[in-house]
Amino acid sequence: NAIVGGAGKALSAATAGRSIAPFAKSYKPGTAAVAKDLGVKLPASALSKSSAVQIIESLASRGPFGSKTANLVEEAGNKLNLIARDSVRAIGGTTNPSAAGTAAAKGFAAFRSTFFKEKNKLYAAASLHGAAIPVDTSKTGRVLDIIVTKKQAAARVLGTNPSELEFFQNMSENLRYGEKLHTVEDLRDALQVINSKIKNFNDPISTGNQASLKQIAAALDNDIDTAVAAARPDLAGALSAANTYYKAGVAKLGSTFGKTIASHVDTPDRIVDLLIRPSTSVDDIPKIYEVIGEEGRKAIQATFVEKLFEGARSKTTGTFTPS
Repeated sequence: NAIVGGAGKALSAATAGRSIAPFAKSYKPGTAAVAKDLGVKLPASALSKSSAVQIIESLASRGPFGSKTANLVEEAGNKLNLIARDSVRAIGGTTNPSAAGTAAAKGFAAFRSTFFKEKNKLYAAASLHGAAIPVDTSKTGRVLDIIVTKKQAAARVLGTNPSELEFFQNMSENLRYGEKLHTVEDLRDALQVINSKIKNFNDPISTGNQASLKQIAAALDNDIDTAVAAARPDLAGALSAANTYYKAGVAKLGSTFGKTIASHVDTPDRIVDLLIRPSTSVDDIPKIYEVIGEEGRKAIQATFVEKLFEGARSKTTGTFTPS
């Protein structure tokens, strides 16, 4: 009883935050302020770094009046549970890691699609889109040669002839061995088809060939721009403006975040943890949100906050331990 009685007096001094040794220096005013703002009443052990306070409260909780401390812990935990639930709900996104990753991937695909549409508008404004300018596609052909060679090597090893191999072979032949050189108009239409495949996660060619399709799209776009610049030097300014927009967009699509999303389309449950990690800086967050869209942002935020709260819960009881 003497121990419990003495503990009660010590606890009163500690929780009041008075400048009384030895507890004043261990008092956590930041924690106390946050608890006050949230309307959470914390036990003394949660408000002090002092091991003495932790021990005293532990002893006191075992005494005849220990239920008061236990009730405080339970009430604080319940309050934090409500705060956690309401915080996640307020964001409005899914907290399922796989669904959140899928939302981010779809948002990224939409960003990519919008980017190319806006780019084409810039070229159209400069009278480039639909122009009957012939295009030398030999550079794109060389990219296709590499892709086809790799696919053929894989087919020999696996003993199969995958359908995508035929797709890339046909594209290579059509680009370089037609009766005439293709025009800007023809190739922009072809580019639109390729970009549609890239963003269509259900397309059998797109599945597993995202990187190859993006390489072809970039090479073909470059061949088109080179042809236009050579044939119409008077449009150099407009072409430069379009290219500036293009390069900025490509930098975002090819960023670490863009590559992470694109390479995990088939494993969306990994996307959130790979995007939001300890090394992710405050400056990175807006860049991530820009390329995943509003729904992707909500999903990433909600899942991250849910994971944050889960990490603060007891591994054994599943409840918050305010300490």
